[in-house]
Amino acid sequence: MCMMAGYNGTKRAAPILIEMLRKEEGINAGCFTGIATLHEGKIYYRKLAGNLDRLLAETDAMDLPGSIGIIHSRTPNGVPVDSWAHPFTCEQDGRVRTALMLNGMNGCCNELNLKQYPTVLKKIKEAGYPLKSEADIPKDRILKHPKDGNKVYQKTDCLAQLASMRILEEGTTPAEALQKTVRELPGENMILMLSDTAPDVISWCRVNFPMYIGLTDHGVCMASAPIAFAEHTSQYTLLPALSAGEVTRESFTVKKIMDFPYTVAPITPKVVHDAYEAISKQIQGGNDHFSKIVKPLFEEADCNQSNAITWAVLSDLHRQGKIDIEKVLRPGVREELFRTQFHYVWKD
Repeated sequence: MCMMAGYNGTKRAAPILIEMLRKEEGINAGCFTGIATLHEGKIYYRKLAGNLDRLLAETDAMDLPGSIGIIHSRTPNGVPVDSWAHPFTCEQDGRVRTALMLNGMNGCCNELNLKQYPTVLKKIKEAGYPLKSEADIPKDRILKHPKDGNKVYQKTDCLAQLASMRILEEGTTPAEALQKTVRELPGENMILMLSDTAPDVISWCRVNFPMYIGLTDHGVCMASAPIAFAEHTSQYTLLPALSAGEVTRESFTVKKIMDFPYTVAPITPKVVHDAYEAISKQIQGGNDHFSKIVKPLFEEADCNQSNAITWAVLSDLHRQGKIDIEKVLRPGVREELFRTQFHYVWKD
């Protein structure tokens, strides 16, 4: 999984996005990092292989203009080149038209994706939408990404171009385009998108991977984990599973994704209660690996919302002063790169 944040408000977006990502990067990210903002109808973006520190040191990401934007950092899986970082953009005549970021995995949709991607890849290429993530298939890595001959493509790049085709050629709104695209290329995902056709909103689409949203006095913040909100707000809500919509400066819209081919287990009060107990006990025992203890708490379905409840519980425990978060350096996506990983310690 990856970590993301978004902002639409009255303040400059880049510093707020960077601040939010800094607070959640160590959960499960730090290997590829990128940011996109939208200002006066123009999309700006910067991205590279490496963590947030490298993005800030080697680009002008902090100085990007605009009061609306999205930011992303992801796990080590992938070809270790800058072009495999998010966002993935669609450009026409030298102008960036869209920027898309995705958090998730194929998961329960893997078998269907294996069948769909070759057709989608051909459609994209025939329509003249270039895929910037094209790379030679590495011999030392197993990649669950679309391939064509001896080339491999980042799957989110394919999804971004497919959604952009619908926006630019069919005239659909970005939110509508995302709904159609995830039905054709389903995954256990959460997607954020900027488009110059909708310059005042962040478009989003959530299957099951988390995205929390908090309303503040200066705009709307979005984050994979509530811990990112910190100084901005302690009031937040989880966007509904199997939904899509738009985030404005003051609010957000929600529309159910119809005819999605897989089911998502809900977060019930019992799941919340049991997750708090299980995660607290795990940390007290000196273990901060949570997936195996949280997933069984959900009722049977194609996929669940274990990441969403895990990040919410950890955020609450930290805000309540019950746990400390230590930062540990781990190897990054390339030999010379490093990432930060959080380690959770129970406070006696």
